[in-house]
Amino acid sequence: MDQAQTPAGWYPDASRPDLLRYWDGTAWTEHSAPAHGVGAATTAVPAVGGATTTPNWFARHKVLTGVLAAFAALMLIGTIGSAMESDPSDDIATPAASDTVDKSDDDAAEPAAEPAAEPAAEPAEEEAEEPAGEPAEEPQESVQDQFLAIVETGQDAADSGNEIAVVQARKERGTSICSLLGPSLAVEGWHGTVESVETELGGDAAVLAISIADDVSVQTWNNSLSDIGSDTLIAPSSKMYADLADLEEGDEVVFSGRFVRKAGGDCVEEQSLMDVNGMSTPDFSFKFATVNAG
Repeated sequence: MDQAQTPAGWYPDASRPDLLRYWDGTAWTEHSAPAHGVGAATTAVPAVGGATTTPNWFARHKVLTGVLAAFAALMLIGTIGSAMESDPSDDIATPAASDTVDKSDDDAAEPAAEPAAEPAAEPAEEEAEEPAGEPAEEPQESVQDQFLAIVETGQDAADSGNEIAVVQARKERGTSICSLLGPSLAVEGWHGTVESVETELGGDAAVLAISIADDVSVQTWNNSLSDIGSDTLIAPSSKMYADLADLEEGDEVVFSGRFVRKAGGDCVEEQSLMDVNGMSTPDFSFKFATVNAG
């Protein structure tokens, strides 16, 4: 029989009678099957390669192959679907990873921020120094002290010179005293020590002497005759006369009154008989206004 005219099918294998081999209508295939399991074609086909196959087994094998191919296709589709489902997450994750890397790179590229400089500690507030008080003014020398300074200058001049020097010193002292005390020659609040308190010779008028410095005193005259024109004696009818009753020698007192003016260049009256004594140990005539225990 001509091979080209033989229909496709399973035919006995010439080299192995127990097998059938599949003829596809033009050539033998590699498919074979047991001779008892597949109905063999009645028309013999010339053997190819010394063997014949049974066409029926090849058909079954082809069906099985198709099933396997379909299953493989389904598996492939499932795999592709899974891959497609996973791709979006990969696409999303990848940029995130890229962003992280880029951000890390940017952070690494940026120089580390310098720590904020701590504000400089404010200097401790300096305690406001109280303005130095103006130096305390030296207490002004009292009129009494100035008076005694003038007298002391006269004492020094009298002790170091002759009688002419004494006269000159007396005039200079008088000029300075008048300049200090003014026209009234009045003083107030001077301090001293009672040197003597008594009555005049042959009368009741009070005689008072107060020491205001060593060898310097202010006092009344001790008799009415000498007191003419000076009016220094203290009358028994005066209030001050009664006040003197409680005083005795050595008492500290505060007094006021005025010096007795003397005509000429001496300015104030002094009771000494000799000029030198009047300069060295002066006793100035004084009209007391008040005398109080000090």
